[in-house]
Amino acid sequence: MPTFKIGFEFEAYCEVCGAGMCGEVHTIDSSARRGVPIIRISPCPVCEEARADEIAFLEKRSREKSERITELENEIQTLKRDLYYAQLPI
Repeated sequence: MPTFKIGFEFEAYCEVCGAGMCGEVHTIDSSARRGVPIIRISPCPVCEEARADEIAFLEKRSREKSERITELENEIQTLKRDLYYAQLPI
């Protein structure tokens, strides 16, 4: 069966931030599975950087919360010990 290729142009924009994605779009002539053209769009660099910043912020916040939990657990142990000693007969 004869086949033919049809060319077309399109623009791609990030759905999240609206940045143009021209440099992130890659076309491949055919798929090994189906033999049809493939369009691959890499993640938006702007959103990827924002995501990396958010991950770093959340990791830092998580460490701070863990440190605070440790401080509170230590304070509880100190208060329990003080209460125990306060209840001993003199």
